[in-house]
Amino acid sequence: LFVSVGPKILRAIRDRSGAGIFLDLKFHDIPATVKNAFTATSTYGITFTTVHCDEGKGLLRSVVENNPSGTKILAVTVLTSLLCHSGLKHNQFCEIVNVP
Repeated sequence: LFVSVGPKILRAIRDRSGAGIFLDLKFHDIPATVKNAFTATSTYGITFTTVHCDEGKGLLRSVVENNPSGTKILAVTVLTSLLCHSGLKHNQFCEIVNVP
């Protein structure tokens, strides 16, 4: 949806409702590419967005340091949908990270 009409929908939500926007694109690439993608979306009035953090501090730093809009950045550490591929069940993963 975002690729086909995303910016138009985001503007409509912002202009008509004033609601905060959580853009869950899970940016994931080399730091320069993620920074450029994040910067391009920062003009849409986004409240929250997601970035994969498995690329390390460099990727997260490149986004945080280039955030003129003040968008809150949520770091994605693992996709629960991939747990079955690793052989873990959701409840086993929660035990590993000590989540109630």
